[in-house]
Amino acid sequence: MTATQPIETIQGDLRAYAQLEPDTFQTARQVNQDRMTNHSLCNVLFHTADGNAYQAQKGSSVLWGITSEKSNLILTHLFDTENSSFD
Repeated sequence: MTATQPIETIQGDLRAYAQLEPDTFQTARQVNQDRMTNHSLCNVLFHTADGNAYQAQKGSSVLWGITSEKSNLILTHLFDTENSSFD
């Protein structure tokens, strides 16, 4: 998605993700670019396609970055019938 495409706001919790066209969920960087030119977005809260994840493993902690919609395990397993990332 480029900054020239209009941003579409879908109301709801993260399960509203199902209403998006595949590969159009914006990253935080893309949302912030849109906020620079559309100031009405400045006070709107967004879920973004990217983020951070933290997990304790074998006595140490692991922090990793989720850089895209396709690599986001929360989105990948959002609608699983067992062990849903939303539930």
